[in-house]
Amino acid sequence: MERLRQFERIAGGATAEIFRGAREGEHGTSRAVAIKRLRPEQADEPAILDSFVREAGIAVQLDHPHVLHALELGRDEAGYFLVYEWLDGQSLARWVSELGPMPPGSAVHLGLTMARVLAYLHALRNSDGQPTPLVHGDMCPANVLVGSLGQIKLTDFGLSCFLDGQSTPMRAGTEGFVAPEQKAGRGDTRSDLYGLGATLRAVSQALPQPVDAVVEHLLCTEPSARLSSATELESDLTAAASAVGIADGEKDWQAYLYSAAASRKKTRQPSLDHAVDKILSWQAPSSAGPVKPSVRHEPKAWLTRARAVALVLLLAAAATASMLRWATKRSTPADPVQSVEPSSQAEPLSTPPPNPAPSTAVALVPATPPGILRLNAIPWADATIDGQDYGSSPLIGLRLAAGRHAVHLSYAPKNLTRDVWIKIEPAQELSVVVDLRTGNVQSWTKPVAR
Repeated sequence: MERLRQFERIAGGATAEIFRGAREGEHGTSRAVAIKRLRPEQADEPAILDSFVREAGIAVQLDHPHVLHALELGRDEAGYFLVYEWLDGQSLARWVSELGPMPPGSAVHLGLTMARVLAYLHALRNSDGQPTPLVHGDMCPANVLVGSLGQIKLTDFGLSCFLDGQSTPMRAGTEGFVAPEQKAGRGDTRSDLYGLGATLRAVSQALPQPVDAVVEHLLCTEPSARLSSATELESDLTAAASAVGIADGEKDWQAYLYSAAASRKKTRQPSLDHAVDKILSWQAPSSAGPVKPSVRHEPKAWLTRARAVALVLLLAAAATASMLRWATKRSTPADPVQSVEPSSQAEPLSTPPPNPAPSTAVALVPATPPGILRLNAIPWADATIDGQDYGSSPLIGLRLAAGRHAVHLSYAPKNLTRDVWIKIEPAQELSVVVDLRTGNVQSWTKPVAR
């Protein structure tokens, strides 16, 4: 039997909240999910609860590659919840707010994708085979999700309803994207076309005239003056795009996503809490590879002498550095591995550990081997080490020079930050888990696997 686990809150609206979660099965298998719950103060409102259950009843019936899949409706001591597939990404509204309007080719690809989704919704049939068109009712950038790999998914069926006759009573959707007739209390499938037209107009740059004419046709005040169906929209938009040299915009969409990834820092959704130990105990593969045959060339005499001089200087430098490290250890007590602490209780990051006066003694000793760091944060965080950006946690198998290093972690959605000192021991593997919410830091070491 699968078990559902709920983790931190990741988003929220007027009536509901979204949490990260996991469906766990046998033998450590799990699947990341999103859990939608009513806010506690709304959970006992009959009208809101009825709307939530109705949304779930609609969502779990839908099966389309560009609709966010609803997996189940459940209930526990906290009330009803709706489980959705997990999509690593963010809303179209947020993409555009961060990156600016998308180019015409990308807008065409978005428009064609959403036209196919609406064609699917508007052509639904019941178990008896009778047409039961579903009107989404809130077609807007906030309800279109864009995945990190370019996936496009429509979500939020809270205002959706099956069409009964020519039009049906409907609540108004998002201001600025809701059709005039829906704002007045009634709507039909053409109301969704208006919302899509308003969405394309809001997220795109200036469109070529043939494409813009199709979008303008969707925004007519009178429903009868708009395109009659999503299928007709797909046909007209394809023809208009071809007339200006845009096939279907898919290549432009991928190029847009690539440029977006290059222009902003990549973020990663958090790893599952129960998998932290498994991630941190991952063994790095041996760095030794097959030995390739080499061809020996006799060096010239002057090059041989130059290499000899360079070798002597290199050995002298290495010996001096080794003695400095030895002297540092003699003058500064060694920190236990578990002493990794938040910098508010340790040394300020602006003040490096004290170094003793340089020693003039020289001895030929082996170079100190590096250590390995495995770093995770709860929730996930962007990490810099000694001022260098290493991306988002978890960091796995990171080789660092032996010694002390300054680590800065930041989780932008909650404005959480933490600074810690870590100490890497030669040929040792240091694992660190930092809870940004509580400031708790756990660490342990083991020898580097040979």
